[in-house]
Amino acid sequence: MDAQTLIDLEILESADGHSLFQQINYTISQGGEDILKKKLTQPFLTANQIKTEQQRIQKCIPVVEAWRSLIHERDIVAAELYLQSNIQIVELENNFLDQLTAKFFRWQHPDYFHYLNSNILSLFDLLKRLQQLLQQHHFLLEQDTNAIAQSIQHLNDKILLPNLHALENKKAFNTLYVDSLLRKPSYTTIKNILEWIYETDAIMAMAYACVQHHLHFPEIVNEPVLSIKGLRHIMLKNAVVNNVTLTKQHIMFVTGPNMAGKTTYLKANAQAVLLAHIGMGIPAESAQIGVLQNIFTFIGITDSISKGESYFQAEINRIKLLAECLQENKAVLCVIDEPFKGTNIKDALDCTLLFTELALKWHQSFFIIATHLTEIYEKLADNQGILFNYFETHQDNDTLKFDYVCKPGISEQRLGLNIFKQTGLPHLMQPKNE
Repeated sequence: MDAQTLIDLEILESADGHSLFQQINYTISQGGEDILKKKLTQPFLTANQIKTEQQRIQKCIPVVEAWRSLIHERDIVAAELYLQSNIQIVELENNFLDQLTAKFFRWQHPDYFHYLNSNILSLFDLLKRLQQLLQQHHFLLEQDTNAIAQSIQHLNDKILLPNLHALENKKAFNTLYVDSLLRKPSYTTIKNILEWIYETDAIMAMAYACVQHHLHFPEIVNEPVLSIKGLRHIMLKNAVVNNVTLTKQHIMFVTGPNMAGKTTYLKANAQAVLLAHIGMGIPAESAQIGVLQNIFTFIGITDSISKGESYFQAEINRIKLLAECLQENKAVLCVIDEPFKGTNIKDALDCTLLFTELALKWHQSFFIIATHLTEIYEKLADNQGILFNYFETHQDNDTLKFDYVCKPGISEQRLGLNIFKQTGLPHLMQPKNE
């Protein structure tokens, strides 16, 4: 996905502060947050990889509460800072002279000594709780996790537990001796444990998001299909649910008046496909989704004075990027909101028809296009590769009522003038009597 798609779909940020990332970011570590962000912005995996991720997330759902209660951000941060510490490592042997050296270090550098001692105990507490979690939930012990469990046991049994009593009593020699073992020969081991924590934290956050947002896991298939039942927008409370089915009919035009729900529907589809491709559940009752290689959007196009680029030129440049994306990826979900509105209606209609003719050649890709150009229906209604849906608005006297339900067919409602009048603009635009 390119930067414009990330913006259009509000993946990492949005104007109102409610991005998709914020909806699912239940991580407890910065490292976990970074991995989750990477998964969300670089989501495209094979079908088998997606199914593996689904299984990992599903296995974590029963454990996520235990994870969140046992593993704490402060201990992870303390372990990170401890490993990065530039305090001199004092290598000691258990003899009288080194015992004096340790006591002298504690006397000369009391703050450093306290820092080392407290962070070693904090690290032990973190490792102990990780060990408890893995012992209670054996199904988490995949190959990589099993190696991590063995590393944790080695650190606890061979280094920390034999010195625990002395560490708790702030013994100088034991503190510096254990520190030399942890920050030198065991540095890589602890680093690997932290990396495992970050990855697990990201997966646990995805599992927790599935529970919190009532997400359901789609069936992932190796064929061109996008079929979602009961789709809702994850960021909306009490959202109206809709369906989508695209297979051989791989182009959908969505018509309807302003504010009827077209753009929200487009974004809901694209966000659901994105979540499915990182192995998460989606905000829907059920779904069958074919593996795609990219998502490309055409929603928030703007002109550019600095580039000397008009709105229509910006649209054409975006279409060019879409063509390059299709050539490179083959299977793409293309979400387009009111294309070619930077030119006159006649040109916009001709451009839309030509674009559709070309899009029909990409059978493995899906195109969901919102438009006000209802004239396209007369030209394309009989094409077996195209589906027409619409949103409508009901008018009760001067009140507009939106049901946000996507229906088969086409809408020719024109409510722009009504909305203009209802906002009181005609009155506001009248010159005031002086």
